[in-house]
Amino acid sequence: MHAVSPHLFQKLVGKKLLAEVQHVIGVGKQGFDLRVKTDSSVLLVVFEVLLTQTCNEELHAVHRVHTIEELVAIREHDLSHGVFTPTVLLSQGHIGEGAGLVEHALPPVVDLLPPCSASVRLVLEHHGLGVFLPVFGPERLSSLKPFLARGNLTSFIDATIQTAYLEGARGDSDQAADHLRKLNRGLGMESDAVFEVETLARSLQWVLSRDPSPHQFSKALLSYFVVHVKNLTLSQSSQALGISRTTLQLHLQLAEKLAVPEIFGHTRNRLRPA
Repeated sequence: MHAVSPHLFQKLVGKKLLAEVQHVIGVGKQGFDLRVKTDSSVLLVVFEVLLTQTCNEELHAVHRVHTIEELVAIREHDLSHGVFTPTVLLSQGHIGEGAGLVEHALPPVVDLLPPCSASVRLVLEHHGLGVFLPVFGPERLSSLKPFLARGNLTSFIDATIQTAYLEGARGDSDQAADHLRKLNRGLGMESDAVFEVETLARSLQWVLSRDPSPHQFSKALLSYFVVHVKNLTLSQSSQALGISRTTLQLHLQLAEKLAVPEIFGHTRNRLRPA
C-alpha cells in the first residue's frame, strides 16, 4: 500500500469513506468524543483529510487530535471555558482504558473500493491514461477483479497500467491477456490459500457460535460449497460427495437454516439447476 499515491487512494475510497466521516460527525453532535480505528495508516490519513474538508465546508466544529495528551489538553481547555466541542482521536497507537471515547472502526479498504470498472477508470484518469479505457472490456475486468476482491490494491493498479500499455498502446491483446493470467496464477499461489484458510476459520467460528452440532453444520457447509461456490449441478454434486440427491437436498435445506450462505457473502434461497 505504501507505493499508492494518497491522492489516488482518496479518489478510490473517498465516496464510501465520506459516509464514515458523516457518521463520526453525527456522533460528535450528540455530545460524544470518538476514536477512529483502522489498521491502514493511509486510510487514516485520507479520513482526516475528508473530515477536515467536510467540517470546513459544512461549518462543523470538531477537534482533531493524534495523541491522548492532546485529547486531555483539549478537554481541559473546553471545561475551563464552559464549552464542549466534539473531539476525534486519529491514532493507531495503543489507548489505555478510561479515555471515555466512542470507538468507530473504519471498514477494511476492500469494502471501500468502488466496482472494478470504476476503479479502472479512476486509476487510468489519475495517470493521464483515460484514452485507453475502451480496452478494458468484460474479459479484462474479470481478470482484474480478483485483485480488488482480496484488497490487493497495489497489484491492481500495476496490472491496470500494464494492460493499458500492452493492449492499448501496443495493441497486443494476446500479451495483455497472458500477462493477466500469469498475475492471477501468482495471486492464486498465495492469496487463494490465505483466502480459503480465512474462510474456513470463519466457518468454524460460525459453527461454534450458531449451532450445537458441528457434524450437522459441516455436512451443510460442504454441500453448500460444492453446489453454490464450486457451481456444480445437483447431479455432479451428489456424485462428488458420494451421497444421494435427496440427501444433498436435505443438506442444502439445513444450510439455509444455519445461515451458511452468509459465510460466503451470499443471500439465502439460491437455486441450482439439476
